[in-house]
Amino acid sequence: RLLMKNSFKLEENQDNFITKYEKNTSYEILKNFNYIKDGFWDMIFRNCYVMDNKYTFFDQEWYDKNIPIEYIIYKIISTIEDEDARNNFDRIYEEFGIKEYLSLFRSIEKKIYDEIMDDTECEFLDQQYESLYSKLSKLMVIQDELNNLKDSYSKLEKEKNDINQKLNDVFNSKSWKNTEIFRKISHFIKKLKNNKKE
Repeated sequence: RLLMKNSFKLEENQDNFITKYEKNTSYEILKNFNYIKDGFWDMIFRNCYVMDNKYTFFDQEWYDKNIPIEYIIYKIISTIEDEDARNNFDRIYEEFGIKEYLSLFRSIEKKIYDEIMDDTECEFLDQQYESLYSKLSKLMVIQDELNNLKDSYSKLEKEKNDINQKLNDVFNSKSWKNTEIFRKISHFIKKLKNNKKE
């Protein structure tokens, strides 16, 4: 909804992500999409983590201007690994209104990978990905441990406050105030006994 709120319709002959890779795409097709000015088109589920109750994306070097929201949705859906979801891809594509553009999007996707992925670069990117994934996994473990410590601290803080409240209740009670004289006498007697021992 937020993406759609900030989207716009393309003007004829305006530079855009689609014709960057498929130059012969007609304006009749281009005008059907909803565009965003700045698009990170690899914002897929496996690049998204929840850290400190916030969604965090990494591996976001793939960026283009004037990109259709529909293509980003296509990328998100096409990379879902859940088998049940994959069995319903056609229905999902249809629900988002992108089923009729699948051949166009797949053609663009292939051209992108052909352009940026030779064997050497693939190997380098795989290594970088594994390194980042390993570091991120460790960071998430640390984040979980930190959250657990925060939970433990909160529980101890609550226990401390409960004890202080109970002590305050005792100190402010009538029975405590009424027996104050007896505590003073007891304290005085103990003091006298200690003085005699000395």
